[in-house]
Amino acid sequence: MSQPTPPAAPSQFTDAKGAKAQAKAEKAYRKASRPFYKKKRFILLAAILLIVIIVMANQSGGGNGTATSADQTAAEQTAGGGGSTAESAPAPDAGTVSQQSAQDKAEQYLNIMGGFSHDGLIRQLTTGDGFSTEDATWAVDRLDVDWNEQAAEKAKQYQDTMGGFSRSSMIQQLTVGDAFTQAEAEHGASAVGL
Repeated sequence: MSQPTPPAAPSQFTDAKGAKAQAKAEKAYRKASRPFYKKKRFILLAAILLIVIIVMANQSGGGNGTATSADQTAAEQTAGGGGSTAESAPAPDAGTVSQQSAQDKAEQYLNIMGGFSHDGLIRQLTTGDGFSTEDATWAVDRLDVDWNEQAAEKAKQYQDTMGGFSRSSMIQQLTVGDAFTQAEAEHGASAVGL
């Protein structure tokens, strides 16, 4: 396929405006007659598509090639079974997609804001984020959290922002307002010197 020829240029320009216009026209023509794969739009689209493909491959690739101990145990039981019909141990409860999402959200709350009690975090996930009580409870129960430390962090937040708490008012705020247990609230009040 032959490319069209550029328009013929006049031999001389009498003014600078005409020369600039001609140069601009030639540049536009060269840009328009480039092959599609050399255009910025195509390159940008190809780069985005490549990134999406890489991300999807990493997510659906099934892991990084290392087997967990549960996978190894299941493989050993299958290999060592010799064709028997004995029941294998049930896989650990990985949870539903919604439960895993609730757990991710709970971890985000603890990492970003902190100062949540067990029941307070469940309440945040259900009322603030719309998770079911079952999913929120499942998620929070699987977190590795020191609730005493969370109570201390919340008490510090109260002291820093509002101040003027007595020991009993801090404990009341932590138990009634934030749903910490009595022991957790007492620990929190002690942690801030009350």
